[in-house]
Amino acid sequence: MDAQFEPGSGYAYAALYLMWVYKYGLYDSPEVRAQAKADAISLKGRFCAKPASANPDVQALLTELWMV
Repeated sequence: MDAQFEPGSGYAYAALYLMWVYKYGLYDSPEVRAQAKADAISLKGRFCAKPASANPDVQALLTELWMV
């Protein structure tokens, strides 16, 4: 992970994990995936600044979260 991605709050990692479940959780039910996305969106307001990553896959998830 990039140093600037997570300044210590833990919210960015939590939101990223939830977005990963939403996008790539093949064995999770549609209800679980929908709840994961809703929970990730609920964390968005807790970021002090928009998180960023040099990893294009991570950045794509962050961009999708931020655009909701």
